[in-house]
Formats: sequence, C-alpha cells, structure tokens
Amino acid sequence: MQETIVNTLLAVLRNEGSEATIALLLLVVGMALYDRHRIIKKLEKREEKIDQLLDDYYKGTKTLNETITSFKYMLIEIKARM
Repeated sequence: MQETIVNTLLAVLRNEGSEATIALLLLVVGMALYDRHRIIKKLEKREEKIDQLLDDYYKGTKTLNETITSFKYMLIEIKARM
C-alpha cells in the first residue's frame, strides 16, 4: 500500500502543476510527521534511561547510608568495650 502511495505521488510530481505542488506538500508533511514520531520514540528511550539512573542512584545512596550507619554502631560497640 505504501509503495502504491509513493508511486502515485511520484507520478503526480512528474506532471507538474497544482497537483504536483499538493503532492510535494503532502510529502513534506509526511516526512515531518515521521521525523516527529522518531524524535518522540528517542525521547521516550532517554526518559527510561534517566529513570533507571535515578533509581540506581537512590539505591546506591540508600545502601551507602545503611553502611555508614552500621559502621557507626560498630564503632559505638567497640568504644563501649574499651
């Protein structure tokens, strides 16, 4: 179906005149819509990566905080035994 549309548009472009102008505008609009769709998909992938980075950062910070707290209690225990 897409090949038929493209072939029809190309045939109209060869004829010149107002139909060719309309066909050319349709091609430009079609290319703009495709480009917009491609950009939206690319942004969605970037947003997923950013969300993953933020989750990893949160988990890392939480683990670091738990480790520091454990060291703190360990030092308190060592100090109490001395």
